[in-house]
Amino acid sequence: MQKNQKEKEAKYSSRTIISKTEIEIDNIKIAVEFKRIKKVNLKVQPPSGKVSVSAPFNIDINYLKNLLISKIDWIKKHQEKISNLPKKAEKEYISGETHYFLGKAFLLEVLESKSRIKVFLNSDKITMQVPFRSSKEERERILYEFYKLNLKKLAPVLILKWEKIIGVKTNAFGIRKTKTRWGSCKVVSKRIWLNSELAKKPVEVIEYVIAHELVHLLERHHNKRFYDFLTQFLPNWEKYKAELNKYD
Repeated sequence: MQKNQKEKEAKYSSRTIISKTEIEIDNIKIAVEFKRIKKVNLKVQPPSGKVSVSAPFNIDINYLKNLLISKIDWIKKHQEKISNLPKKAEKEYISGETHYFLGKAFLLEVLESKSRIKVFLNSDKITMQVPFRSSKEERERILYEFYKLNLKKLAPVLILKWEKIIGVKTNAFGIRKTKTRWGSCKVVSKRIWLNSELAKKPVEVIEYVIAHELVHLLERHHNKRFYDFLTQFLPNWEKYKAELNKYD
């Protein structure tokens, strides 16, 4: 391995988690991860309102506690905001439900059959052919595989398009279902991951996520330089970002 490659990988691995703990302030539990980073990052995560913080591994613990105490009103405000959001009805994966594909609403039609499992589209329906007495979890998995397969077909075309626009090159991509991220970029290996749920979104929104991850090959961090690049290549990115939480 060349020296430059070793240095890059050492730099990348230096952001790994050193240790974890939990701090409780005003009856709010805060999950803390200590990493080789420079700044404290505080998050209140929907839909549960869970509070987490990433902090430099050598930070003074009392300083961190005082910082979190100073942020407690901000934390409560965001937890309240999340709790007041309209609750999404849990999907049962039965006929008559609305499901999205590439930003368009389709009615789900579930057909029980002895024939092989398959999912297909027509003008206004997603039809799932499933075994008799299949469980909700089985039907969910079948639809997930449909989303994953279609995104896997679409992604290479969009990645190639944005590689040319941004002037970078990936080595690989993958599709997986995650709860907190629409995409991620492994800078050293030049591999990007996309959330299978993106198959529900309009194509231009999928392109935004791909462009976002590819820009990380020019700038690893979410800093001014990163957003300057993103704005240069995709001026309306904020509009597409706002669309991400629709089409469920």
